[in-house]
Amino acid sequence: MKTLGMSVLVALMALAMVPATAETLNWIEPFDIEIPELDCLGESVAITGEAHYVVSEIEDAAGGYHYILHGNIKGQGVGLDTGDKYQFNETFMAHRATHADENRNILILHESDTTSS
Repeated sequence: MKTLGMSVLVALMALAMVPATAETLNWIEPFDIEIPELDCLGESVAITGEAHYVVSEIEDAAGGYHYILHGNIKGQGVGLDTGDKYQFNETFMAHRATHADENRNILILHESDTTSS
């Protein structure tokens, strides 16, 4: 019940957030790296892929700021000893809500992070 109550509260807060300003950055970064030997793999792996990031900054009607980062990192690799092939795909999202008090001190109202592989 507590989770449902929090979900309703978050939904109501989202409806109340009428953006005064919003800015979004969107970019892709290719990479080509070598991961040193890890216990779980038993060998070093050469990896190529790309990381796609979207970052949004939203100022709400109450003067608070919401920063949202969404990323997707994907690639493929080859084991340097065995030639085994590896693939990975990881997504993540982070959200931070802030507001300045009367002394212009930044208060962190909410932070959340999620990751999936």
